Amino acid sequence: VLAYFAIMGLDHNDAWDLFRLLDADRSAFIDLEEFVLGFMRLRGTAKSIDIAKLSHENKQMRANLEYFTGRLEKFVAHLEASSFFSEQGEELAT
Repeated sequence: VLAYFAIMGLDHNDAWDLFRLLDADRSAFIDLEEFVLGFMRLRGTAKSIDIAKLSHENKQMRANLEYFTGRLEKFVAHLEASSFFSEQGEELAT
């Protein structure tokens, strides 16, 4: 396996990442179809446009996550400021 990875230009530390890329249905098992289709997707070198697209998508996802996290923090602060938590605590105590 290590020799095969060396031929592909992969380090042995990339094994888990490769497995996750090939395991399309997240079953923790790679069947023949997943293996073949996965390697067909991975063959060749990435184009600059592919990498730029992934970078852009990653930035968008991070921005969305930061926005959602900020909204959630404001919502929790609002709940803490209201009597919601104290009323819930009184109900649990009785």
